[in-house]
Formats: sequence, structure tokens, C-alpha cells
Amino acid sequence: MSIVNYIYSDYNLNFNDRFFLNQCHYLKSLNYDFIKIDYNDDVSRNIKEIINIIEKIGIKLIITIKNNNLLNKLYSKIKYVEIFEPCDMIDISKNLILNTTWDEYCKIYKGDNKYFNIIITDIYNISYNENNINLGIYITNENDICYTNLGVKNFYIKNSVISTTINDWSGVKKKFKNFDYTFFKQHENKLKIIVTGVTGQDGSNLVEYLLNNVNNIIIFGTIRDLSSLKNKNLSKFCINNKFIPIILDLCDEDRTKMIFKSIMPDYFFNCAAQSVVNKNVDITTLKVNTLAPLFHMDCIKNITPKCKYLSCGSCEEFGITEYYPQDLSHNYNPINIYGITKLATHNIVKFYRKQYNLYLCHVILYNHEGIKRGVEFVSRKISKEVVRIKNELDSNEFKFPMLVGNIFSKRDWSDSEDFVEAFWKILNHNTPQDYILSSGCNYTVKEMIDIAFKVLKIKLKWHYNSSKPLETKAIYKDKILVTINKKYYRDNDEKRNFIGETNNTRKKLNWQPKVSFEELITKMVKQDLCLYNL
Repeated sequence: MSIVNYIYSDYNLNFNDRFFLNQCHYLKSLNYDFIKIDYNDDVSRNIKEIINIIEKIGIKLIITIKNNNLLNKLYSKIKYVEIFEPCDMIDISKNLILNTTWDEYCKIYKGDNKYFNIIITDIYNISYNENNINLGIYITNENDICYTNLGVKNFYIKNSVISTTINDWSGVKKKFKNFDYTFFKQHENKLKIIVTGVTGQDGSNLVEYLLNNVNNIIIFGTIRDLSSLKNKNLSKFCINNKFIPIILDLCDEDRTKMIFKSIMPDYFFNCAAQSVVNKNVDITTLKVNTLAPLFHMDCIKNITPKCKYLSCGSCEEFGITEYYPQDLSHNYNPINIYGITKLATHNIVKFYRKQYNLYLCHVILYNHEGIKRGVEFVSRKISKEVVRIKNELDSNEFKFPMLVGNIFSKRDWSDSEDFVEAFWKILNHNTPQDYILSSGCNYTVKEMIDIAFKVLKIKLKWHYNSSKPLETKAIYKDKILVTINKKYYRDNDEKRNFIGETNNTRKKLNWQPKVSFEELITKMVKQDLCLYNL
């Protein structure tokens, strides 16, 4: 089972094998886990074909019945069946979905999780209980996913018709102990924190840090769409009564305003970004990295002027480095669209902070990695490739070497989990200002590769010719394990000597990184080793 499950509900299926096949392909592409159909004469006649298509596509089937007497007939054919009356057939109840009310659920549930899933029809009566097990609801508004906050993990979507409006989302009345309250009324005395980019490395690590270390908070994590809720980076906190997922297109100004007015946040951490450095000029990069933060700051100015805001910048704002370590006084001359957009946001932060006396901070982040890093980044690519190569060598099925760019490129690498601790300290310092976060040391890509292979007890022997760097290779027991790919090679990259000066940051925040470079790479390789062996 996934962190959450999406179930497509088609009440009156008129079976046509080609249409049903295409429908299942489409649902699978949208990350649906189940399709639920009502049991009728047409379904009964074509049940074998339906099952064959379901198994072929890899999506699960739920059959809805109105009469429990049909259970014996269907049990041998269908694994999951929805019923409307409790069932005492203990031998099959683990695969039953009971459709009932919250009050009936409270009467039925005795702590033994008798049913595979229980659909609650009166969703506004649901209250959080740590024993809520496999609850499901029908949703008509995409932000009904906020019910993960109450233990719900199964979302039944009626004919895939979902409203994308959130006008009434925050004001829906719910019942609790004989009085009505709105969803956010429940949290009015808590610190309200918005975190963007929660499916990414920094956003998810920040949420985990806050949940584990800060009391009396409610966190609203923005995600792009329904399928984002299935992202593995959310697995540790998706079903948590201190975390509420909300759908937000970061470039939608009207929605952004609505979110601010609904939540009235005390803190806002903008961890979302288009973050591939060597990407071509792209209007989306400008929108996400600069326009969206501008919307945030304008909302803070006009709606929540006491909200504290953190903007994540990048050492790419400096461009070609003139000296090292770099401090905030270094010249800013970015040479790629990522750095340009981050510098633009940096300047907007400084302008709004000074002009409107707001608590806004911009943090220049040097390279930071971790076990949640995406494979499009060199650190994760290396850790994953090293594990692949090790397993192929062990099974005598070595296929091809790792392909990398300039192995003498240097970066100041840290652990993302160290950085997010500093994020919280930054927004709780007595004055708003800008900071640099880094380790204060830099290492080459070659050193990263050597450490990664060393974790798996492989010692490389490098062959390098300075006049022909593209012919560089690393060998182990007569096998070439690493080669240079011209597509990834940037000739001048090694001249960009990125090292961050963090004495000011460490002193003001009483912070310093805990994880060394070697510990970081070791952690990433071991994580990929676990994933490979799943």
C-alpha cells in the first residue's frame, strides 16, 4: 500500500473492453491505485474480462455490492469488495471496505482493524484519533486531502470530477463535542507554518525537523497536485495531525492570496525552486524562483505583516568567484538562469525588508545533499551508480561505467539536514538579515567518487592526462568503472572555487554543521544500497 491511495469510482460501468482498457491505462498514468465499480448485470457477465484487464494494467479492482449475500459469490473472484452493512465473515473481512458513518465507525472499531478500509460518508464529523486505521473519504475538492491530518489515507474520487476551487476550504464547519468549528479554528492558538517544496529534499527535511523539535505548531505543506501526495519524501509525516497538505500552484497569485488569508501564517519557508543549474533559459524558472516569492512577500506586506519569511538562495548568485571563502560582500555576477533568478529574489527580499520593515531573510545556500536528493544531482547520481556497479560486479554482470563530467570541479558540500536546523534559527533570531550556509570546505567530484566506492570497499585507480581530460578513466581489477562524458563536462568549472564564509552565521545563530563530507557520502551510498536491495 502507498502512503495514500487514490480510488477512481465509476458507479454505472457499461462494459466495453477497449474503452475499459484505455480507461485503466489512463488511471494508472495518473497514479490511481484502484478502480471501484458497482456490481450489476453487465459487470457480472464480463467479470473475467474485467479482471484480466485489471491484472494486465496493474491497477486494483474494488466491486461495490448492496447486498452482503453476494459476498460468497464474489469472494473467490474479487479481492476487494465494498459493503454497506457490517460483516461477520472473519475469514474474508480483511479484504472488505465498509461504507459507513463516523458514529457507526466509532461503535464498530474496537482496536482490531477488522476491515481493509472504512469509508466515512459524513467527513465533517471525523476527528483525529491516533487509532484511525485505513480511513477513506469521497472527495469533490482537491484540497480535501487535508484530511490526512485526521488519519485519512484513502481518497475515493467520484468519476474523476474534482473541483480545483478552494473558496470554502478553510471555512467548512465541522462538529466537535457538540459545537461547530471551522478547520482552522481548531489551530488558532498554534504557530502556523507554511512550507513550500515539501516533496523536495529541503522542504521535507524541514518539516521533519519542525515536527520533531518544535511544539505547538501546525504545518501547511504545499504540493503541486494530488499525485504529489504519494511522493516518498512525505512518507514520515504525510499522515500526521500536525501536518496539512494543500494544493498550490506557486505561480497562481490569486490562490496564494487565498492561502494567506485562510491560514494567516506566522512563518513561511520557501523551499520550492526550479533548481537544475545547467538548465536552459526557461520562463518557468523565472516564475517559480522569482515571481512566486514576490507574490509571497506582497501577501506578507498586505495581509500578514508579522509573518517571518525565509527565502532560499544559492551560491550560484556569485557566478565566477573572485576570492574564497565568499561572503555577502562578494560581487554578484551569476552566469546561469538559476543564479540570475535567485539573485533577483535576493534583491527583492532586501527591498521589501527595508521598504516595509518586514521580517524577511535570504539565505545563500551552498551545495547540500542527503538521502532524499534527486538523481538529477551529481551527488545522488554518484551514490546510485556506485551501488549499481557494485552489485553488477558481485554478480559478474558488469554492464557499463559511470559517466561523469569534470571530476576536478570543486564545491562546498553539506548535509541538508544540518541546513534546515539553521532555517529555524534564522527566523527566530532577533533581527532579520541575510546569511550564508555552507561547510566552509570544498571537495572535488573525484573525491566524492573515491569516497563512494570506498564505502563498498572498491579502491579506484585513476588514469588522467591533463592535455586530454575527456580520456580520464577510473579502473578497478581491469574494468573501467568511471569515464568522462563530454555532455556533462564543463571546462571552466574547476576555476569556480566555491567555499562559503560562515563565521558570521555560526556566531549569530550558535549553529554549525554536524555531518562531515565523508559521513554525508557514506550515508547516501548506504541509503541507495538499501533501496537497491528492496
